[in-house]
Amino acid sequence: MNEYENVADQCANILMINGLTRAVEIIEKEIEIAIEINPIMAMGMLQANKLLINEIKELSVEHADDK
Repeated sequence: MNEYENVADQCANILMINGLTRAVEIIEKEIEIAIEINPIMAMGMLQANKLLINEIKELSVEHADDK
């Protein structure tokens, strides 16, 4: 992989991490609302949020390894 491809991969990784982090923030706000309306749906959203957080952790580790 040449230097430009490496930089492009790092940028893509950062963008994915930022996008997933924003998604987690949005879901957290929605969970607060959903708890009052439908606790079962809120539990599903919480599980989805946990999966997103795990994905962010994996991407962060990959990004750290690329440096």
